[in-house]
Amino acid sequence: MGGRGEDETARGAVSFVRTGAPPVIAIVTAVPLEARAIARRLRGGRRVPSPVGGAWEGRLGGAAVRLLCAGMGPHRADIAVRALLADLREPPAMLLSAGLAAGLDPHLAIGDVIGAIEIVGPDERIRCAPHPPVPGVGAATLTATNRVLVTPQEKAALRAASGAAAADMESLTLARAAQAAGIPFLAIRAISDAASDRLPLDFEACRDRAGDLDMRRLLLRLLQRPTALPALLRFAGGCRHAANRLAQAIERMLADYQVMRDQARTCRRD
Repeated sequence: MGGRGEDETARGAVSFVRTGAPPVIAIVTAVPLEARAIARRLRGGRRVPSPVGGAWEGRLGGAAVRLLCAGMGPHRADIAVRALLADLREPPAMLLSAGLAAGLDPHLAIGDVIGAIEIVGPDERIRCAPHPPVPGVGAATLTATNRVLVTPQEKAALRAASGAAAADMESLTLARAAQAAGIPFLAIRAISDAASDRLPLDFEACRDRAGDLDMRRLLLRLLQRPTALPALLRFAGGCRHAANRLAQAIERMLADYQVMRDQARTCRRD
């Protein structure tokens, strides 16, 4: 992710009309794989209109949730969180960044789930709201990247620079927006690729101008490197496994929703 000045959301204020309705947990994912894994667990879940991305409402654990699939990268996250907060009449009880992440810590394996203690960028550090302990969910620092990390060398360099355990492209932008709006923030991420893994294709080169994966570019790359197909299928299977582990962890976490609300506090920038 980019530097502090890139996202207008972090500088803007959000106005809410308080209606007395119970606040929801707002969950933002980047890609449909992540969103669908969570949506399948919603009780009474239904698709709802959204100015950006796909959106669902329902109950997860003990909480009412609004789920939004924003698209990949900080720019898409910025647009989506503006639209989400503008669409909600009541401030959400919490903004939750949910999705997959690249492992930077060599001890993390595919499918491991972490709850962020803080999100770090090149020149900032945002603390996250506390949450009840969840079996199988570790506590760690997340860092921001504005590109897909393809090689172990890229991951090692970011690990050395940030000290973080994992990296994603959206959480820092969402944390800034939550902080600007005075909303508690939490990031839950599942590892899609370990620190030692090289991605089967250069997914960064397959992104379109909006930042999402362009399937035509991906297929062209695969045609140029057909031997990458087995590794690509293994990677896709690992991502599905990680997304399911992520959804399970969020459901368990929200089962203690009242404890979570009691513990939650607004993020602060150190």
